[in-house]
Amino acid sequence: MKIITICDHKGGVAKTTTAAALAQGIARLHPKAKTLLIDADPQGTATQSVYGIKKTVPGLYEVILDELNINEAIIETEAGTIVPYSPKLRKLDAELQDEPGKNFFIKERLEDLKGYTHVIIDTSPYLNLANIQALTASDCVLIPIGANPETVESLPATLTTIQSVKKYLNSDLVISGAVITLYDGRSNVVKQYAELISDICKKNKVKLLDTKVRTCSAIKEAHALKCDLFEHAPKSNAVKDYTAVIKELKL
Repeated sequence: MKIITICDHKGGVAKTTTAAALAQGIARLHPKAKTLLIDADPQGTATQSVYGIKKTVPGLYEVILDELNINEAIIETEAGTIVPYSPKLRKLDAELQDEPGKNFFIKERLEDLKGYTHVIIDTSPYLNLANIQALTASDCVLIPIGANPETVESLPATLTTIQSVKKYLNSDLVISGAVITLYDGRSNVVKQYAELISDICKKNKVKLLDTKVRTCSAIKEAHALKCDLFEHAPKSNAVKDYTAVIKELKL
């Protein structure tokens, strides 16, 4: 089982979109694959806006506190298979502040998973315990970076978190790379930001994927319909780009 965390300390970089697209795309590209998305973001965007789970249900919070087995928290939807977020995730840092081994709870819970080949973890843009637990449990991390000025500046902080987890909690953690998202090749300004991202990645010795994920209306449509992007628009630029990302990452 391969565990991949999607991480960036900045909102609006298509982090949730990327997490869902990887989970959906891997399952489509590899018939024997069985993928699971875990929503570790207290905002619950993947759970509510992408996978269409509107009512409050037991989820990752209950799993972390060992009140619910992770296999019992899994929900099947038209968009894919997910362990949903819980609004109570916002309380996690305070509740587990003095708990021994708190950084390893997600890692321990994932050991109970049955039959999955790939687990994708969507995280919050803010540094919190759920993010640390996700990175501690993961084999690798992918950093989506939006091609705009606000998101470019978040990379150093994101790398600091990842490197700290690697040093103290998970020595096997690998940065698979960074991927440019929200890309519009028609814009000269966007192209300039892409070049800046490339320079920052080189400076920080982070692999920048050759693939750029273009802006695409099919993503918004799939989210609105709460369905699988790869089924909804198999010939769209979004599917082409995320297919290329999966192949480039060798997932």
